[in-house]
Formats: sequence, C-alpha cells, structure tokens
Amino acid sequence: MADRIERVVVAMAHPDDAESGAGGTIAKLVQQGAAVTYVIVTSGNMGSSDRSMSGDRLAGLREAEQRNAARTLGVAHLEFLGYNDGEVEDTRALRRDITRQIRKWRPDLVIAQNPHRTHKPKRQWTRESIPSPGQQSRLRDLGEVPPRSSLPTRTTSDSSERQGCCQIERVRPPRV
Repeated sequence: MADRIERVVVAMAHPDDAESGAGGTIAKLVQQGAAVTYVIVTSGNMGSSDRSMSGDRLAGLREAEQRNAARTLGVAHLEFLGYNDGEVEDTRALRRDITRQIRKWRPDLVIAQNPHRTHKPKRQWTRESIPSPGQQSRLRDLGEVPPRSSLPTRTTSDSSERQGCCQIERVRPPRV
C-alpha cells in the first residue's frame, strides 16, 4: 500500500469538534489531496444559553455552521447522524450507524474523538467500526465486507491521545 492517504473519515461527537480538535490536520490532508468526510454523531441541539432557542432551531444553526466550517477547510462530504446531544448511549444502532459510514467511505485514515469523558465512548465505537480480521462477520448487512486477505489492520497514535487531541487510526491492509 502506498503511504498516500486518499480517503479520510473524521468521526466526532458534535458539530465543530472536528475543527477544534483536528482542524489543522484536516486542512493539511485536504491540501495533500485527500477526500475528507465528516461523520457528526449528534445534532448539537443542546448547549445554548438563549432560553428562547429551541433544540430544532439550534440543531439547524449548528449544522449550517458545520457546513460552512467544512467548506472552508475543503471537506468533501458531511454525514450528520442526528442523535440528540447529551443522550447518546452505547447501542447497537449507534455502532451500526458509525460502521455504515466507515464502510461507505472506506477511509485510509480515521480521525476520532479525544478521550474526554463525553467523547470517549464515541471514539471507541468509531475504532470498533474499522474492520479487522476478527470482525469480518459483524454487521454484514451494512455493506460489502472485504475478503479476509484484504481486511485492514489498525495502528494507533498514542501521542495524540496523551495530548488530549484526537485519536488517529491509519487503516492499512495486513502484510501477506
């Protein structure tokens, strides 16, 4: 496999997490020719100090802000999973949704959420959505599962986790 990164998935909990956690990296990857896709788990419908702001209106504003920020960085695609902010739990449905996106976009690199207490589960679910030889039969109905010989393996950059930024996973085919 060439070291060139062609496809990147950035999986984050909330709108704006990608830019605050990995904006510089994302801009550099786009500049180097990578097609970047954001997968945003929650709608960002909580967190306004404006008492007149409805959750639906806030979600719409946060999505528009996210689209503008992504456009500025040159992000190719955005996928909003639409979960309510503050209500995300470790469910099969969420794991399926994240897995579906990983399989749809087939990234060479995955950037996931930092280990903050509210983000750690989403990071773990994203990591588990990257297929590996032991996962070849899981969630087959979400799309084509690569044959065993071409399943990617994971490598982890622990330094990014210690710095409190994002977890970066390079998806590589196994050596034969």
